[in-house]
Amino acid sequence: MLFTTQQPDQNQKMTTRFTGLYPATLTPFNKDGSINLEGIDKYAKHFIDGGMDGVFVNGTSGESMSLSINERKKVIEEWVAANKKYNGKLQIIAHIGAQSVEDSKELAKHAESVGAAGISAMAPAFFKPKSLEQLIEYLNEIAKAASNTPFFYYHFPGITGVDFPVHKVLSEGAKKFSTMRGAKFTGYDMRDLNKSISLEGGRFDLLNGFEFLWLPAVSIGGVGAVGLSANLCPELFRDIEKYGQDKDAKGLAKAQEAQRKIIQLFDIIEKQENYMSPFKHIMKWLIGIDFGPVRTPLKNMTDSEAEEMIKQLEALGFKTNQ
Repeated sequence: MLFTTQQPDQNQKMTTRFTGLYPATLTPFNKDGSINLEGIDKYAKHFIDGGMDGVFVNGTSGESMSLSINERKKVIEEWVAANKKYNGKLQIIAHIGAQSVEDSKELAKHAESVGAAGISAMAPAFFKPKSLEQLIEYLNEIAKAASNTPFFYYHFPGITGVDFPVHKVLSEGAKKFSTMRGAKFTGYDMRDLNKSISLEGGRFDLLNGFEFLWLPAVSIGGVGAVGLSANLCPELFRDIEKYGQDKDAKGLAKAQEAQRKIIQLFDIIEKQENYMSPFKHIMKWLIGIDFGPVRTPLKNMTDSEAEEMIKQLEALGFKTNQ
């Protein structure tokens, strides 16, 4: 691990750096469709025991846009409570993006009030900002609602259709609000990522969001990542993190092999219509937590599909912790 930060108190919040591995969390549901809060408690302990640096909660993997505002609040509350219960040091980043700026502001205030280490928001996907200036104004409104909490722009043009250069969002956003901490960069433009990482002497924290680009990101100075596959194989990211800039050929080969294995994992996962249902089955197999179904309109895997997927994962060398 490059270096680890602890959950900050209020005075430290704005200077704390966000680096390392942040699994993108799933949201466990009961069979009746309600949120399984007990499952979150066990899930958090799994990451704390595993030495994760933080978690990215209520993002795309957490089906946030299928949750009500009240449900999203309960999820964050449970993660923060579990982190305290188990004396964890997880930096909990709450995704508070929504289609209504008022909903995002409400979620931002709530996340700050319960003690989230950071907040993050993607651009709205329905009424989209048509210019960089409009996007900055939108983000500013949200960030002001949690003026003592680091803010991350969630760049995901594949979902939102909003694709302004992240390095410009960071530089212009920081002129508007002092809480601009960095970005969750879920995009393909490595030139933009490079500029964002090196912007103002490395002032901003860039969390890479595409697992198959972890090694390229580390090779240009990236020090943080958010990923759904970190639920299953955090050790692969650690190898990429440790050896991704290694001048020794053997070390670099370890990073390359880790990246290849992650890509092979997604070759299996992408046979399904979404990532969340496969990973809910994977986590039940891995640590014994029943994450339940995904919410409509997402499609749930059948039991036979899940069994075949697990066989393929085992053939790649993945093993259950049970």
